[in-house]
Amino acid sequence: MRHWTLIITLISLVAIGIAPFARADDTLHGFSTTAALGDDVPLPEEEAFAVEAVALDEGQILVRFTMPDGYYLYRDRARFLLEGEDQAEAVIEWPQAVAHHDEHFGAVAVFYGQIEVPLSFTHRADESAPKSLLVRLQGCKENSVCYPPMQRKFTL
Repeated sequence: MRHWTLIITLISLVAIGIAPFARADDTLHGFSTTAALGDDVPLPEEEAFAVEAVALDEGQILVRFTMPDGYYLYRDRARFLLEGEDQAEAVIEWPQAVAHHDEHFGAVAVFYGQIEVPLSFTHRADESAPKSLLVRLQGCKENSVCYPPMQRKFTL
C-alpha cells in the first residue's frame, strides 16, 4: 500500500510541475515557438514603417510615419516627389530628430515612434492633372537589421 501512495504522489508532483508549461496553442508540447523567436524577428517593411499621406490646402501635404518601438527612420534618406505632368520636390518641415551614431552611415538624424511631416510644393503645373506623391524612405530595427531603401506611392 505504501508503494501505491508513493507512486500516486510522484505522478501528482510530475503533473503539477508540467501543467504550467502546457498551453493549447503550443505545437511542441510546452515549447512556445513564439517565445523562441521573440522580438528578434524583424517586421515586414509595411508594418515597421507605416506611411500615410493626406492632401491639405493648395500645395500642402501631410505625411505621417509610424514606427513601432525599436525601429527608427533616417531623416536624410527620405525623399518626397510630387509626380504629375511636371515633377516637383517638396519643401520639408522636419520635426526635431534624434542624433544617432550608425555603424554604416556614421552620425545621422533619426526619428522614433510617430512623426508628421508637412510638405509644401511651390511649383504646381496643371491643377487638374492627376498627382501622386512618391515617398522614399529607409530605416532600421535597433541592434538588428537595416531595411533596404523603400518607396510608397500615394494618389492625391
